[in-house]
Amino acid sequence: MMEILQFAWNILFRSLLSIVVLFVLTKLMGAKQISQMTFFDYAIGISIGSIAADIAADIESSYIDAVCGMAIYAAVAVGTSFLTQKSMKARRIFTGTPTILINRGQILKDNLSKARYDINELLCECRIAGYFNIADLEYAIMEPNGRLSFIPKAAKKPVTAEDLQLSPRQERLTANVIIDGK
Repeated sequence: MMEILQFAWNILFRSLLSIVVLFVLTKLMGAKQISQMTFFDYAIGISIGSIAADIAADIESSYIDAVCGMAIYAAVAVGTSFLTQKSMKARRIFTGTPTILINRGQILKDNLSKARYDINELLCECRIAGYFNIADLEYAIMEPNGRLSFIPKAAKKPVTAEDLQLSPRQERLTANVIIDGK
């Protein structure tokens, strides 16, 4: 019975340790890891998560080695983030470049293939963005983070206050006075 209890406490300790280390490393790597994940960030995140799970599940392995491995992956992520901020060449390698999928209302099938995107996915994304006719689009661009950007033709752009020569009041930041009833 004592052996089972010791085993359970070991698993609990290792699991909590992996969660704490994962949280700390994610905070150090910054919000970009969550909000604007590139393929490289995804690979780093999956690897760190896999090591964290290994800490909790594999009681035969040293958790110190695993924590060091997680720290190395996090350091590589922070280092490449710094490098991509400073170097255009590194940015192209690690984050990629945009790919034009629609050019002047015409679908570029070669670029769809390069982006590993099929026409149904493209049409779906166009509809979600409010473009039901591809001829209304000047460009559709696959961004390095996997999102699509759309530039409509001039005649199909939404009307703005400036187009109507209006001067609406600028909105300001607001603060919530009551949150959760307090």
